[in-house]
Amino acid sequence: MLVKKNIGPILHRLFYDLCDVIELEEFRNDFGVLDFKEVIVLKDIPCRLCYDNISSAVKGKASDYVTQTVTLLVGTNVFIKDGSFVRVYKNKGKAFVTYQKTGEAAVYGGHKEIKMILRDTFA
Repeated sequence: MLVKKNIGPILHRLFYDLCDVIELEEFRNDFGVLDFKEVIVLKDIPCRLCYDNISSAVKGKASDYVTQTVTLLVGTNVFIKDGSFVRVYKNKGKAFVTYQKTGEAAVYGGHKEIKMILRDTFA
């Protein structure tokens, strides 16, 4: 008989990266115009990035390309709002990449998986 156990504690040992969650907050500037500023709402959250390359369905055409999807793994207690930006620090904080959350999180027993895109790639 196969017994499934919560792999959350094991998976969390693989969370080598840290991330900050950034939301846009409305405010009125000195001229009374509505503007937005970036506010860090969560800081130094342990996480892991997973990469997956997807090839085009039509080979040998102008549409032949490879795209990369990024999935962010975080603990189940982490809540990231839609449209938030996530700055992921790699290599012990020496480099970072900023992504935007693109969909609802898939919630599992020990972690959440969130699809992300690079911040500067959306229209």
